[in-house]
Amino acid sequence: MRAASEIYVEWVGDEAVVLDAHTGKLHHLNRSAALMLALIQETGGVEPARRVLSELLPSPKPPAEEIDEAVELLLSNGLLVDA
Repeated sequence: MRAASEIYVEWVGDEAVVLDAHTGKLHHLNRSAALMLALIQETGGVEPARRVLSELLPSPKPPAEEIDEAVELLLSNGLLVDA
């Protein structure tokens, strides 16, 4: 999976607002989802981004669970597509 084309990210603190230019929808992403999207864009895929984020993200939840939730959020909002 990779980030959808025609998305534009604006950071607000440690969260982000994402415009999907294809649909015209705005999405508010929490810290985990925003970081995951940025890393997917940077690394080119979910798995490389997952490895980097699990090392960077301090959390009371197990990082894998939080990362899975972020990926599901991105998928359900059309911000990720099959490569």
